[in-house]
Amino acid sequence: MRKLIVKIIAFNIPVLIIAALLSRFDNLLFKVKNDNIIRINEALHYNDPDYLFVGSSIAYSSIIPAFFDSINIRSYNLGIATAGPYFMEIILDDFLNAAKKKPENVVMEISLLTFSDGSDDWVRYPVHRYLNRPLSNEYIAWHYGNLPLYLNMMRKSLVKGTRNIFEKTVYKNYDEYPYDTIALEEVVKNRGFYPSNEALNDSVYRWQAALMKDYPGKSFLPEKQQKLFRIIEKLQRAGCRVIIIEVPNSEFEHFFNVTYKNEYDNLLKTLSQTDNVTFIRQPPDAEGEYSFSEMRNITHLNTTGAKKFTKYLLKKLGELN
Repeated sequence: MRKLIVKIIAFNIPVLIIAALLSRFDNLLFKVKNDNIIRINEALHYNDPDYLFVGSSIAYSSIIPAFFDSINIRSYNLGIATAGPYFMEIILDDFLNAAKKKPENVVMEISLLTFSDGSDDWVRYPVHRYLNRPLSNEYIAWHYGNLPLYLNMMRKSLVKGTRNIFEKTVYKNYDEYPYDTIALEEVVKNRGFYPSNEALNDSVYRWQAALMKDYPGKSFLPEKQQKLFRIIEKLQRAGCRVIIIEVPNSEFEHFFNVTYKNEYDNLLKTLSQTDNVTFIRQPPDAEGEYSFSEMRNITHLNTTGAKKFTKYLLKKLGELN
Protein backbone atom coordinates (compact mmCIF):
# COMPACT_ATOMS: atom_id res chain seq x y z
CA MET A 1 0.00 0.00 0.00
CA ARG A 2 2.81 2.37 0.92
CA LYS A 3 4.56 1.71 -2.40
CA LEU A 4 1.33 2.46 -4.26
CA ILE A 5 0.96 5.79 -2.48
CA VAL A 6 4.57 6.68 -3.28
CA LYS A 7 4.00 5.81 -6.94
CA ILE A 8 0.83 7.94 -7.10
CA ILE A 9 2.65 10.90 -5.56
CA ALA A 10 5.65 10.46 -7.85
CA PHE A 11 3.37 10.30 -10.89
CA ASN A 12 1.45 13.43 -9.93
CA ILE A 13 4.38 15.66 -8.99
CA PRO A 14 5.41 16.37 -12.63
CA VAL A 15 1.75 17.04 -13.51
CA LEU A 16 1.41 19.50 -10.64
CA ILE A 17 4.64 21.27 -11.60
CA ILE A 18 3.52 21.65 -15.22
CA ALA A 19 0.10 22.89 -14.09
CA ALA A 20 1.70 25.42 -11.74
CA LEU A 21 3.98 26.72 -14.51
CA LEU A 22 1.13 27.06 -17.01
CA SER A 23 -1.01 28.90 -14.44
CA ARG A 24 1.68 31.60 -14.16
CA PHE A 25 0.79 32.72 -17.70
CA ASP A 26 -2.81 33.54 -16.74
CA ASN A 27 -2.08 37.27 -16.99
CA LEU A 28 -0.10 37.07 -20.23
CA LEU A 29 -2.68 38.90 -22.30
CA PHE A 30 -2.35 39.32 -26.03
CA LYS A 31 -4.99 41.99 -25.99
CA VAL A 32 -6.96 43.29 -23.01
CA LYS A 33 -10.57 42.16 -23.20
CA ASN A 34 -11.89 43.16 -19.80
CA ASP A 35 -12.93 46.63 -18.64
CA ASN A 36 -11.74 45.92 -15.08
CA ILE A 37 -8.20 45.23 -16.30
CA ILE A 38 -8.33 48.34 -18.49
CA ARG A 39 -9.22 50.50 -15.47
CA ILE A 40 -6.18 49.20 -13.61
CA ASN A 41 -3.88 49.70 -16.62
CA GLU A 42 -5.22 53.15 -17.47
CA ALA A 43 -5.02 54.38 -13.88
CA LEU A 44 -1.26 54.84 -14.32
CA HIS A 45 -1.96 57.59 -16.86
CA TYR A 46 -3.87 59.48 -14.14
CA ASN A 47 -1.61 58.73 -11.22
CA ASP A 48 -1.85 62.12 -9.51
CA PRO A 49 -5.63 62.63 -9.15
CA ASP A 50 -7.25 65.00 -6.70
CA TYR A 51 -9.98 62.42 -6.27
CA LEU A 52 -9.58 58.66 -6.70
CA PHE A 53 -12.84 56.70 -6.70
CA VAL A 54 -12.76 53.03 -5.70
CA GLY A 55 -15.51 50.52 -5.15
CA SER A 56 -17.55 48.00 -7.07
CA SER A 57 -19.33 48.13 -10.42
CA ILE A 58 -21.79 50.42 -8.64
CA ALA A 59 -18.97 52.98 -8.43
CA TYR A 60 -17.92 52.75 -12.07
CA SER A 61 -21.56 52.97 -13.18
CA SER A 62 -22.39 56.01 -11.00
CA ILE A 63 -19.50 58.50 -11.01
CA ILE A 64 -18.49 60.45 -14.11
CA PRO A 65 -14.96 61.93 -13.85
CA ALA A 66 -15.60 64.34 -16.76
CA PHE A 67 -18.00 66.30 -14.53
CA PHE A 68 -15.08 67.16 -12.24
CA ASP A 69 -13.11 68.68 -15.13
CA SER A 70 -15.36 71.73 -15.22
CA ILE A 71 -14.07 72.80 -11.81
CA ASN A 72 -10.45 71.81 -12.56
CA ILE A 73 -10.46 68.70 -10.40
CA ARG A 74 -8.45 65.72 -11.63
CA SER A 75 -10.22 62.42 -10.97
CA TYR A 76 -10.23 58.77 -11.95
CA ASN A 77 -12.81 56.01 -11.44
CA LEU A 78 -11.07 52.81 -10.37
CA GLY A 79 -14.20 50.84 -9.62
CA ILE A 80 -13.83 47.07 -10.08
CA ALA A 81 -16.61 44.49 -10.39
CA THR A 82 -17.66 42.93 -7.03
CA ALA A 83 -15.05 45.00 -5.15
CA GLY A 84 -15.46 44.88 -1.40
CA PRO A 85 -12.87 45.69 1.27
CA TYR A 86 -10.47 42.96 0.13
CA PHE A 87 -10.39 44.07 -3.51
CA MET A 88 -10.19 47.70 -2.47
CA GLU A 89 -7.18 47.01 -0.26
CA ILE A 90 -5.05 45.40 -2.96
CA ILE A 91 -6.17 47.90 -5.63
CA LEU A 92 -5.36 50.88 -3.42
CA ASP A 93 -2.03 49.41 -2.29
CA ASP A 94 -1.08 48.80 -5.93
CA PHE A 95 -2.12 52.29 -7.04
CA LEU A 96 -0.43 54.10 -4.16
CA ASN A 97 2.81 52.19 -4.76
CA ALA A 98 2.79 53.08 -8.47
CA ALA A 99 1.48 56.66 -8.29
CA LYS A 100 3.95 59.52 -8.52
CA LYS A 101 1.77 61.43 -6.05
CA LYS A 102 -0.73 60.24 -3.47
CA PRO A 103 -4.32 61.30 -4.23
CA GLU A 104 -5.52 64.05 -1.92
CA ASN A 105 -8.91 62.36 -1.57
CA VAL A 106 -9.87 58.69 -1.78
CA VAL A 107 -13.60 58.13 -2.22
CA MET A 108 -14.70 54.61 -1.32
CA GLU A 109 -18.11 53.38 -2.47
CA ILE A 110 -19.92 50.88 -0.27
CA SER A 111 -23.30 49.18 -0.49
CA LEU A 112 -25.24 46.40 1.20
CA LEU A 113 -23.38 43.84 -0.92
CA THR A 114 -19.94 45.12 0.16
CA PHE A 115 -19.94 43.18 3.43
CA SER A 116 -21.28 39.85 2.18
CA ASP A 117 -19.75 36.85 0.47
CA GLY A 118 -21.08 38.33 -2.78
CA SER A 119 -18.24 40.86 -2.88
CA ASP A 120 -14.55 40.25 -3.62
CA ASP A 121 -15.06 37.39 -6.08
CA TRP A 122 -11.44 36.27 -6.62
CA VAL A 123 -12.37 33.42 -8.95
CA ARG A 124 -14.72 35.26 -11.28
CA TYR A 125 -12.66 38.47 -11.25
CA PRO A 126 -9.01 37.59 -10.50
CA VAL A 127 -7.88 41.23 -10.57
CA HIS A 128 -4.94 40.41 -8.31
CA ARG A 129 -3.23 38.82 -11.31
CA TYR A 130 -3.45 42.03 -13.39
CA LEU A 131 -2.16 44.62 -10.95
CA ASN A 132 0.95 46.66 -11.77
CA ARG A 133 2.63 44.32 -9.32
CA PRO A 134 0.59 41.11 -9.67
CA LEU A 135 -0.17 39.08 -6.57
CA SER A 136 -0.06 35.30 -6.64
CA ASN A 137 -2.99 33.01 -5.94
CA GLU A 138 -1.01 31.74 -2.98
CA TYR A 139 -0.79 35.24 -1.50
CA ILE A 140 -4.54 35.80 -1.88
CA ALA A 141 -5.45 32.41 -0.40
CA TRP A 142 -3.16 33.02 2.58
CA HIS A 143 -4.35 36.56 3.34
CA TYR A 144 -7.99 36.45 2.30
CA GLY A 145 -9.16 32.91 1.68
CA ASN A 146 -8.74 29.23 2.23
CA LEU A 147 -7.81 25.99 0.44
CA PRO A 148 -11.04 25.62 -1.60
CA LEU A 149 -10.62 29.21 -2.83
CA TYR A 150 -7.01 28.50 -3.77
CA LEU A 151 -7.92 25.38 -5.74
CA ASN A 152 -10.64 27.25 -7.64
CA MET A 153 -8.28 30.13 -8.44
CA MET A 154 -5.57 27.74 -9.63
CA ARG A 155 -8.02 25.85 -11.82
CA LYS A 156 -9.03 29.06 -13.57
CA SER A 157 -5.41 30.24 -13.83
CA LEU A 158 -4.42 26.96 -15.46
CA VAL A 159 -7.15 27.26 -18.10
CA LYS A 160 -6.36 30.93 -18.78
CA GLY A 161 -2.62 30.36 -18.85
CA THR A 162 -2.94 27.59 -21.42
CA ARG A 163 -5.31 29.69 -23.54
CA ASN A 164 -3.08 32.77 -23.37
CA ILE A 165 -0.08 30.79 -24.60
CA PHE A 166 -2.20 29.48 -27.47
CA GLU A 167 -3.38 32.98 -28.41
CA LYS A 168 0.16 34.32 -28.37
CA THR A 169 1.11 31.56 -30.77
CA VAL A 170 -1.87 31.85 -33.14
CA TYR A 171 -2.28 35.62 -33.40
CA LYS A 172 1.03 37.03 -34.58
CA ASN A 173 -0.48 40.36 -35.58
CA TYR A 174 -2.09 42.45 -32.83
CA ASP A 175 -4.85 43.67 -35.18
CA GLU A 176 -5.88 40.14 -36.13
CA TYR A 177 -7.29 39.45 -32.68
CA PRO A 178 -11.07 38.85 -32.98
CA TYR A 179 -12.71 41.15 -30.49
CA ASP A 180 -14.81 44.30 -30.39
CA THR A 181 -13.06 47.31 -28.84
CA ILE A 182 -15.88 49.87 -28.89
CA ALA A 183 -17.21 49.33 -25.35
CA LEU A 184 -13.73 49.19 -23.84
CA GLU A 185 -12.63 52.34 -25.68
CA GLU A 186 -15.55 54.10 -24.01
CA VAL A 187 -14.21 53.07 -20.60
CA VAL A 188 -10.78 54.50 -21.49
CA LYS A 189 -12.27 57.74 -22.81
CA ASN A 190 -14.43 58.15 -19.69
CA ARG A 191 -11.59 57.45 -17.26
CA GLY A 192 -13.13 54.32 -15.79
CA PHE A 193 -16.78 55.33 -15.93
CA TYR A 194 -19.00 52.77 -17.65
CA PRO A 195 -21.59 54.56 -19.82
CA SER A 196 -24.88 52.85 -20.61
CA ASN A 197 -28.15 53.94 -22.22
CA GLU A 198 -29.96 50.77 -21.13
CA ALA A 199 -32.99 51.27 -18.92
CA LEU A 200 -34.42 48.95 -16.30
CA ASN A 201 -37.76 47.40 -17.18
CA ASP A 202 -39.98 44.68 -15.71
CA SER A 203 -38.40 41.95 -17.82
CA VAL A 204 -34.84 42.82 -16.75
CA TYR A 205 -36.01 43.19 -13.15
CA ARG A 206 -37.50 39.68 -13.08
CA TRP A 207 -34.43 38.19 -14.75
CA GLN A 208 -31.99 39.80 -12.29
CA ALA A 209 -34.21 39.11 -9.28
CA ALA A 210 -34.06 35.41 -10.14
CA LEU A 211 -30.25 35.58 -10.11
CA MET A 212 -30.38 37.21 -6.67
CA LYS A 213 -32.67 34.67 -5.07
CA ASP A 214 -30.01 33.66 -2.53
CA TYR A 215 -29.41 37.23 -1.30
CA PRO A 216 -31.98 37.03 1.56
CA GLY A 217 -29.83 34.29 3.09
CA LYS A 218 -26.59 36.27 3.08
CA SER A 219 -24.86 37.10 6.35
CA PHE A 220 -23.11 40.35 7.25
CA LEU A 221 -19.39 39.52 7.55
CA PRO A 222 -17.74 41.44 10.43
CA GLU A 223 -14.25 40.62 9.10
CA LYS A 224 -15.00 42.72 6.02
CA GLN A 225 -16.14 45.59 8.22
CA GLN A 226 -12.89 45.33 10.17
CA LYS A 227 -10.91 45.36 6.93
CA LEU A 228 -12.67 48.57 5.84
CA PHE A 229 -11.54 50.37 8.99
CA ARG A 230 -7.98 49.10 8.56
CA ILE A 231 -7.96 50.51 5.01
CA ILE A 232 -9.22 53.84 6.34
CA GLU A 233 -6.39 53.94 8.88
CA LYS A 234 -3.83 53.05 6.21
CA LEU A 235 -5.04 55.80 3.88
CA GLN A 236 -5.01 58.37 6.67
CA ARG A 237 -1.42 57.45 7.51
CA ALA A 238 -0.59 58.04 3.83
CA GLY A 239 -2.02 61.55 4.10
CA CYS A 240 -5.19 60.95 2.10
CA ARG A 241 -8.58 62.34 3.09
CA VAL A 242 -11.05 59.45 3.24
CA ILE A 243 -14.60 59.87 1.99
CA ILE A 244 -17.13 57.03 2.13
CA ILE A 245 -20.15 57.22 -0.16
CA GLU A 246 -23.30 55.20 -0.65
CA VAL A 247 -25.00 55.36 -4.05
CA PRO A 248 -28.82 55.50 -3.86
CA ASN A 249 -30.60 52.23 -4.57
CA SER A 250 -34.00 51.66 -3.01
CA GLU A 251 -34.61 48.55 -5.15
CA PHE A 252 -31.50 46.69 -4.02
CA GLU A 253 -32.29 46.70 -0.31
CA HIS A 254 -35.41 44.57 -0.81
CA PHE A 255 -33.20 41.52 -1.41
CA PHE A 256 -31.51 41.49 2.01
CA ASN A 257 -32.86 40.17 5.29
CA VAL A 258 -33.71 42.42 8.24
CA THR A 259 -30.79 41.27 10.40
CA TYR A 260 -28.30 42.01 7.64
CA LYS A 261 -29.77 45.46 7.00
CA ASN A 262 -29.69 46.28 10.71
CA GLU A 263 -26.00 45.37 10.95
CA TYR A 264 -25.29 47.43 7.85
CA ASP A 265 -27.15 50.41 9.30
CA ASN A 266 -25.09 50.09 12.49
CA LEU A 267 -21.95 50.25 10.39
CA LEU A 268 -23.17 53.40 8.66
CA LYS A 269 -23.82 55.03 12.03
CA THR A 270 -20.29 54.11 13.14
CA LEU A 271 -18.82 55.56 9.93
CA SER A 272 -20.73 58.81 10.41
CA GLN A 273 -19.15 59.15 13.88
CA THR A 274 -15.60 58.13 12.88
CA ASP A 275 -12.97 60.84 13.27
CA ASN A 276 -11.51 62.32 10.08
CA VAL A 277 -13.83 60.31 7.83
CA THR A 278 -16.46 62.00 5.70
CA PHE A 279 -19.55 59.90 5.04
CA ILE A 280 -21.91 60.88 2.25
CA ARG A 281 -25.10 58.89 2.37
CA GLN A 282 -27.93 58.71 -0.12
CA PRO A 283 -30.43 61.51 0.57
CA PRO A 284 -33.74 60.37 2.10
CA ASP A 285 -35.87 62.70 -0.02
CA ALA A 286 -36.80 62.77 -3.70
CA GLU A 287 -33.22 63.71 -4.57
CA GLY A 288 -32.21 60.18 -3.63
CA GLU A 289 -34.92 58.42 -5.60
CA TYR A 290 -34.08 56.95 -8.99
CA SER A 291 -36.64 55.72 -11.49
CA PHE A 292 -36.29 52.73 -13.80
CA SER A 293 -35.38 55.13 -16.61
CA GLU A 294 -32.29 56.17 -14.62
CA MET A 295 -31.10 52.62 -13.91
CA ARG A 296 -29.71 49.98 -16.26
CA ASN A 297 -30.59 47.15 -13.86
CA ILE A 298 -31.49 46.60 -10.20
CA THR A 299 -27.99 47.32 -8.92
CA HIS A 300 -26.60 49.93 -11.34
CA LEU A 301 -27.43 53.39 -12.61
CA ASN A 302 -27.32 54.13 -16.32
CA THR A 303 -25.72 57.29 -17.74
CA THR A 304 -28.80 59.40 -16.99
CA GLY A 305 -28.79 58.26 -13.37
CA ALA A 306 -25.01 58.68 -13.13
CA LYS A 307 -25.26 62.29 -14.27
CA LYS A 308 -27.81 62.95 -11.54
CA PHE A 309 -25.75 61.24 -8.84
CA THR A 310 -22.45 62.83 -9.90
CA LYS A 311 -24.02 66.30 -9.71
CA TYR A 312 -25.26 65.50 -6.19
CA LEU A 313 -21.83 64.17 -5.21
CA LEU A 314 -20.12 67.28 -6.56
CA LYS A 315 -22.44 69.43 -4.48
CA LYS A 316 -21.70 67.47 -1.29
CA LEU A 317 -17.96 67.45 -1.93
CA GLY A 318 -18.08 71.19 -2.57
CA GLU A 319 -19.57 71.68 0.88
CA LEU A 320 -16.49 70.05 2.41
CA ASN A 321 -14.04 72.55 0.94
